[in-house]
Amino acid sequence: MNRQTASLAILALFGFTTAAALTSAAQTATAHTPIAASAPTAVPALVPFTGTAVGEDAKPLTGQTTITFLIYKDEQAGEPLWSESQNVAIDATGHYKVQLGATSANGLPTDLFSTGEARWLEIQIAGQAPQSRVLLASVPYALKAGDATTFNGLPLSAFALVGANTPQAAALAHETAAAAATAANVTTTGGTTGYLPVFTGADTVADSILFSTSTGIGVGDVPNSTAVFDVNGKSIWRGLLNVSRAGTATASTGYDSYPMLFQASSYNSSTKAATLPEFELQAEPTGNNTATPGGTFNLLYNANSGTLAETGLSFNANGTVNFAPGQTFPGTGPGTITGVTAGTGLTGGGSTGNVALNVNQSVVAFQSDLSSAETTLNTSISAAQTNAVSTSEGYTNSNFLPLGGGSINGNVAIQGPPNVGNVLSVTGGSSQSFGAPGQGITLTSGNGGPGFWSAGGNGGSIALTAGSGGYSYDDTDTGGNGGQIVLSVGQAGGGAVGSGARGQVIVEGDDNGVLRTTPAQIQIQGASNSGKQLLIGYLSDGGLDYGYGAIQATFTDIANTPLLLNPNGGGVGIQTTTVTNSLTIGQGQGGALADAWYTYSSRRFKTDIQTLPDALDKVEKLRGVSYTLKATGKHEIGVIAEEVGKVVPEVVTYEKNGVDAQSVDYTRLTALLIEATKEQQKLIDKQAAQLETAIHQIKAQQAQIHQQSASLKQLRNQVQANTRQVHQISQQPTNSQPTLVASR
Repeated sequence: MNRQTASLAILALFGFTTAAALTSAAQTATAHTPIAASAPTAVPALVPFTGTAVGEDAKPLTGQTTITFLIYKDEQAGEPLWSESQNVAIDATGHYKVQLGATSANGLPTDLFSTGEARWLEIQIAGQAPQSRVLLASVPYALKAGDATTFNGLPLSAFALVGANTPQAAALAHETAAAAATAANVTTTGGTTGYLPVFTGADTVADSILFSTSTGIGVGDVPNSTAVFDVNGKSIWRGLLNVSRAGTATASTGYDSYPMLFQASSYNSSTKAATLPEFELQAEPTGNNTATPGGTFNLLYNANSGTLAETGLSFNANGTVNFAPGQTFPGTGPGTITGVTAGTGLTGGGSTGNVALNVNQSVVAFQSDLSSAETTLNTSISAAQTNAVSTSEGYTNSNFLPLGGGSINGNVAIQGPPNVGNVLSVTGGSSQSFGAPGQGITLTSGNGGPGFWSAGGNGGSIALTAGSGGYSYDDTDTGGNGGQIVLSVGQAGGGAVGSGARGQVIVEGDDNGVLRTTPAQIQIQGASNSGKQLLIGYLSDGGLDYGYGAIQATFTDIANTPLLLNPNGGGVGIQTTTVTNSLTIGQGQGGALADAWYTYSSRRFKTDIQTLPDALDKVEKLRGVSYTLKATGKHEIGVIAEEVGKVVPEVVTYEKNGVDAQSVDYTRLTALLIEATKEQQKLIDKQAAQLETAIHQIKAQQAQIHQQSASLKQLRNQVQANTRQVHQISQQPTNSQPTLVASR
């Protein structure tokens, strides 16, 4: 038996003993004039309740509205044990007071609380969803406890002992007085009107920092505030701070949000008084009653507690900013234009007002002279072209010069007419005979001479150098483009059976890669430093290179591992000369870095799809390890392929011998972790459900304890009352045997 149950049993035994003593006295008492007793007072079967009514926009409701009150056995679900609807008056702050049971002549049913079980109150405001249920406190259970104040339907004051004091009565009075003396009362040294009390000890009460008025609630020293909620001091909000709209938009009207006001205080030397400059932030609607409604976030200002006005600064829905009129941007970078200065060929300019620019007439005259000079130059060029050397003519003109040496002023054309844009034009002859090939053009440099007791001479080079673009002296034009070197192959010829093959560009060069590991059929050098080279070539088929194509960037013939391309299209190698997969990166060369890596995984590519079984058990068999790579000495974390292969062989690859593990597909381990997480979550959900059930049981036990505590308090009060009654009876004089009479 716990302490509370034992206390109830003792009090019940005491009450039973008192009743038995009174009954025994009544059986042996003689007739006497009874002591007057007041008529029993019925306990009203009503429960007071105070609440707050707010709308769906979180604003307090006012006026009259219908509210339905329901009492349930459980916190959730179930059918109501009792319900009623009242037309409730709500004050300006949204508060209301009602008496539960007021709509019935008998009030609340007295047996509603007779079982001692918890009772939950649900509130439904008309037009709104039901609110969360709240646990009823001890007050409603006093409806049942009222029976304890009567004896056979009459109060104890209706009974009196006529006659002298009896030893039994004196002993009973002494016992009940001792029991009452042990009761402790809550004390207070005095409170302040409006402040909500708080327990400062087990039996002491003092003022809290909460202050309540008819208009609102204050926190801190704000007793005279007229706001609904006023805080004096630092506040921390651990959740969403929602500044709601002022209304719901219609086709004719949009609504701003409620504003956030920031107020400063500044002293005015002219008025000799403090001013209150105010800034206000609020959301404002745009495009009301259109297909693209939206909003802006605006800043308003007022100099001294008047009507706030728009400053012009606002933020659009996409984050762009609308600046206030007159906004300037400091600094030397892009921003405010402070002036316009006329450059070469222009006049005018300025730094204020409307700025005008005009063309300098002297520059216009110069451009006219330049046009005349251009006409004269073109005439001279045409005359020079007439006297150009051509190999199709004989050496009958004094302007002709054999091509074996010397120099020629003017354009030179070989096998074709001279081209104005080219100093030298070489054109292969086209064949007119059936099946005969066209004439080709071969540029071959000379061979180097032999060396006697010295190095041999280098072979001659063929240099193709395009001209640089010309510089422009005109402020309004750009320089010319540099010349291009274009290698264009011939198109395939058509035929009745089929077309021929298109021409090819063939480059032959170094293919052994002795100096740089990579050959250089094509070598691209840096313009400022020829040692900077990009080498593109094809490795020879001897040795271990297997005829791979290779690309390598190098500096001054430094050898390094190139990018290899498998000649059979079987894969690409990076920093490795052994390509085993579609993409192979050299072991110990570090990891790859990218924004993402995608793996083919569509259902279209798969069959026999099954959910992984026992995933959590498999994960528990794996272990994560840290290690140091032998090739680089780098410290890393991961798994051991051989260990993973024993549990999940699908993600491990092996060497050609099928025994030595080679790699682990870490990405596919994700599938195992997903199913393991789901299995673990099921266990967590099951444990959470068990925990929730235990919590409900604890809450029910707590509610029962509260009910028993309330009943114990009522019984204690009744014992104290009985003690006082017995004490009064024991003080009455008697000349004969006491008699118990009832006054009705």
